[in-house]
Amino acid sequence: MAPPAHEQRTSALRVISSCPVLSRAGREALGPLASRCEPVRVAARRWLFEPGRATAAFLVSGGACALHATADRRSAVLGIAGPGELVGEEAIALGRHRRAALALGDVDALRIPLAVLSRLCAENPRVAMALAELVERRRAWLERRLTSLVEDEVADRVRGLLGELAARFGEPHPRGVRIVLRITHADIAAAVGATRETVTGALAALRAAGKLLTEGRRLIVPRREMAAASAD
Repeated sequence: MAPPAHEQRTSALRVISSCPVLSRAGREALGPLASRCEPVRVAARRWLFEPGRATAAFLVSGGACALHATADRRSAVLGIAGPGELVGEEAIALGRHRRAALALGDVDALRIPLAVLSRLCAENPRVAMALAELVERRRAWLERRLTSLVEDEVADRVRGLLGELAARFGEPHPRGVRIVLRITHADIAAAVGATRETVTGALAALRAAGKLLTEGRRLIVPRREMAAASAD
C-alpha cells in the first residue's frame, strides 16, 4: 500500500534537500519539485535504466548503482552513484540515456521527469552550474581511471578501487572498513578494465598479502590500507 501523498512528498523533499545539485534551487523551489517526483525501488542486479529514449532522470536515495557503457557485448563501469546523487542527467540535453545504471543491491530512487528538471535548470542558474560541476567530477573520475589503466598493474587498480569504495560506501568494522555494496568480481573487472578471472587472481593476491580481508561475501579494507589511501 502506497503511503499518503503528503508523506510521500515529505520524504521526497528530504531526499532532494540532501542532493548537492538540486538543493541549490532554494527551499521555495524544492516543494513543487518534490510533488512531481515518483519513488521507485529497483531490485539488486536489475537496471534502473538502459541506453535509449529517456523521459526521466533519477535521484538515488538508498543503495548504489553502477553506471555502465556497453559496446560489442563488453561493459565498462563509468562511475558508481550513491545516495544524494543524480543519474541519467545527460538525458536533459540529449533526450536519451547514453549509458545504463545497474543496481548494486536494492536501490531506492526518485524518478524526476526530464521536463521538470529542464525547467528547474532554466529557472535556477545555480542548479545548472551544479549539474555542470557533476559532469566535470565524473569526467575527472574517468580520467583517473584511464591514467591508472595505463600506469598501474591490475592488483594496484583493484586496491585503489576498493579503497575508494570503502571511503564512500563503507561502515566501521573491528578489522577495518567493510564495503556495504554487493559488488561482484565482474563489477570490479568492469571498473578497472580487466577480465573477471584476472580480478579474481588479484583479489586472492591482496588477501594473501593482508591488504584485503573478507567476511562471507563482504570485502573489508584493513585500517592500514585506508590510512595509506588517505596519505596518497
